Amino acid sequence: MKKILLITTLAFILNTIIAQQSIVNYDINGTQRSSIIYIPSDYSDGDSWPLVINMHGLGSNASQQQFYSYFNNVADTSQFIVVYPNGLEADFGGVTQQQWDSYFGTGTAENDMAFLNHLIDDMHRVYNIDLTRVYSTGMSNGGFQSYRLACEMSDRIAAIGSVTGGVIQEQLNNCNNLEYIPSILQIHGTIDGTVPYQPIPTLVQYWREKHGCSEASIIIEYQDINTTDATTVTSENWQDCSSGGEVIFYTVDNGGHTWPGAFDVGIGNVNQDIKASNEIWEFFKKFQHPNPRSVLSNNKNIAVSTISVFPNPTSEQINISGFEGDQFVISDLIGNTTFAKSKNKILDVSHLNNGVYIIHSIDNPNQVSKFVIHH
Repeated sequence: MKKILLITTLAFILNTIIAQQSIVNYDINGTQRSSIIYIPSDYSDGDSWPLVINMHGLGSNASQQQFYSYFNNVADTSQFIVVYPNGLEADFGGVTQQQWDSYFGTGTAENDMAFLNHLIDDMHRVYNIDLTRVYSTGMSNGGFQSYRLACEMSDRIAAIGSVTGGVIQEQLNNCNNLEYIPSILQIHGTIDGTVPYQPIPTLVQYWREKHGCSEASIIIEYQDINTTDATTVTSENWQDCSSGGEVIFYTVDNGGHTWPGAFDVGIGNVNQDIKASNEIWEFFKKFQHPNPRSVLSNNKNIAVSTISVFPNPTSEQINISGFEGDQFVISDLIGNTTFAKSKNKILDVSHLNNGVYIIHSIDNPNQVSKFVIHH
C-alpha cells in the first residue's frame, strides 16, 4: 500500500472542484489523531446523510485508503459522507507500522475506540450525519477493526463491510449479548497470502448463526467480464434471518489480498468483475440502526484543524492553509511528481499545465488536498 501514496486516478477526482475535503485533528487523551473527511458536492448544510467510516490496512494510511478504494466516487452519486481515519504507529512483528489494534496487542485499542466514537460525535455535530445510518468498512486490518466495531460499538454501527479482513478468536468473546447485531458483508480471495481464506467461511458461519439465518441462501455467480484478471466472483447471501439483518459473503476465486475494482499494488490478483465499494454501499444502504446511541458529549478538549488551498481553480498561485511545514509534493493524474517550497504559505503554480493536482505536505503525508490549474 505504501507504493500508492502519490498514485491518483481520473475516477478519484470526479467533482473535485466543488466537493469538499478536509483533515480534522483530534487530541484524544494527549494523543493526536487525524481523519480525512470527504463531502460530496451536492451536500447542503443541514442535510442528514449517512456516514461511511473507511479504514486502511496495516502499514497503510487514510490517504492511501482513499485513493485505493475509490469510495469517493460512490459517495458522489449516492449522497453519503466518507471519513478515512488514521490508525496509530505501533510495533508489529518488530516493525513500526500504522495500524488498528484489532486484538493485535499493540496497546492502542483504548485510544482507537475513543477516537472513532469522538469522530462519529463530531461528524453529527458538524455535518448532521444520520446516526441511524453509520457504517464501517476497511481493508485488511481495517476489516478486522470493522468487526471490532460491530461487536463493541454495535449501538452505533448499522452494518459493516470487511475486505480481506477477519477476526481474532479473542475478539468474538466481546460479541455476546448484543441488543442490535450489525449486518455483515465479507469479501475475500481464496489465495490471499496475508489473511488466509481458510478460516473465513467459519467466521461467516458465526455471524449467520448470530443473526439467526436459515440455511437457505441466494447464490450469484458473477459474469467473468474481465477475463485477464485470473479471478471470478461468487456471492452467497443469507436474508432469511430472525434478527432482521443479513450476511453476505463474496468469494473471489484465485483472488489475492486485494480490493476488487482497485488497481494492482503487487499483493495478488485483483478482480475487476465487481467493484467492492459499489457492492458495499448497495449492502449498507439497506440498513438503519433502530436505536443508535446519541452523541456522547461536547468533547470540548478535541482540537480540530482543516487544510485547504485557495483560490481553486487558479492560474498563478495558491494560498495554503492548515498544512504542516512549507515543503510539498505535487502530483498530476498520471503520477508525475514535483517538489515545491512555499513562501509565507504561498505557492507559485503558474508553470503547471491545465489539470487537476494533488498536494501533500512532506512533514505530514496524511495531509492532502486538491487544486485545479486553469490558464
